[in-house]
Amino acid sequence: MDRIDSFIAFSRAVEQGSFSAAARQLGITQPTVSKHIAALEAHLNVRLFTRTARRLKPTEDAIRIYDHVRQLLEDLETVERSVAGKTEEPEGVLRISVPVSFGEAFIVPRLQRFMHQYPKVVLDVQITDRVIDLFSDGVELAVRIGELPSSTLVARRIGTARHIVAASASYLSTHPDPVIPEDLVGHQCVIYQGAPTGSRWIFESDLGRRSVEVSGPLYSDNANAIAHAVVNGVGIGMLPDWVLRPYIDSGAVQVLLDEYDATRLPINLVYPERRWVSRRARCFIDFLASELERLD
Repeated sequence: MDRIDSFIAFSRAVEQGSFSAAARQLGITQPTVSKHIAALEAHLNVRLFTRTARRLKPTEDAIRIYDHVRQLLEDLETVERSVAGKTEEPEGVLRISVPVSFGEAFIVPRLQRFMHQYPKVVLDVQITDRVIDLFSDGVELAVRIGELPSSTLVARRIGTARHIVAASASYLSTHPDPVIPEDLVGHQCVIYQGAPTGSRWIFESDLGRRSVEVSGPLYSDNANAIAHAVVNGVGIGMLPDWVLRPYIDSGAVQVLLDEYDATRLPINLVYPERRWVSRRARCFIDFLASELERLD
């Protein structure tokens, strides 16, 4: 079989997480993809994939050669375009991962403009608060909120997440307003587990940083669920501004401790550190950075 076609099938299988998805993207059958992978495994004398209960998983050998294969295919495409005298127009499937509330507030409303500008790019947007592994999930770009741990990922900052502490009038009718951050210890708090600091709420003031460990009856990894709990009087919550702002503007909740600066966290676009970034990914990075330049 043609080795280039086998390399293409391999790269798509890694990115899509299944032979059938790779086949759909390439416009061929799933058995054909399987034959390409088998031919490549025989040629390289390595096993490239194993199956888990959830998905196809690349082996360590596959992970090791993937970057080289993608670079090979990128270089081949560049040569073909150069010979044909074509401009490099981004195309193909761009798979990205974004947190739920941030994605709903800032990513989804902007997708139409990106797709209008780059009509050959197909977007596969994974909206989840789960911190995914970019490589094993076949994701090119991800939005991460919070300080990034040490890793091989490249990060481009696109904004800052300002947090707000708030409660409903019904809750405050039976509980005293907190005056200082430490007063939160005596309150029922609802905890957004998706926040990097979890139940440790951090405030900045002229007197320096103050850290308070809060507790309460409800924990959730979904920011919108926590917001609804705050609105319904379950307790005090701390969430990003964009989650609580509609409820603040409508009067459904009241801002607390506004003389203190609650947690501010960096918002980054992250992508694997390798020699190439696809044209479609570069265009999306630049597009989103431009769209969110005032998100600070």
